[in-house]
Amino acid sequence: MKIRQGFVSNSSSSSFVAIGYSGDKDNSEIGKIIEGLRTELGDDLYDRIYDEDLYLLDSDECELKDKNSVGIVELIADMDGYDCVEAGEVDSEAIEKAKEKIKQFLGKDINDNIKILYGTRAC
Repeated sequence: MKIRQGFVSNSSSSSFVAIGYSGDKDNSEIGKIIEGLRTELGDDLYDRIYDEDLYLLDSDECELKDKNSVGIVELIADMDGYDCVEAGEVDSEAIEKAKEKIKQFLGKDINDNIKILYGTRAC
């Protein structure tokens, strides 16, 4: 288990920017893959994703643009409470690395387009 060290606020939400795949829970390729993994692994899915430094985004747990969506992403920026995100950039090589990391985790190619996702989530 990873433990956060450093400043922790009483904030109840966190903003994030991530690279990954997302789609409709019921009708997209990534939605069907994640549902299959949930059926196969149960709660172990969260541990396996976390061990790979990836995150599972679910519209039931965080605010996403589409209200019935799910995704697997690599976090590139996170801000909660009074923390500030330093300015930075992500080049196409970093996007390709995230894409390959997620595909390797899933064990298959994904035909969905990789996306930059952002939103808020409960802390």
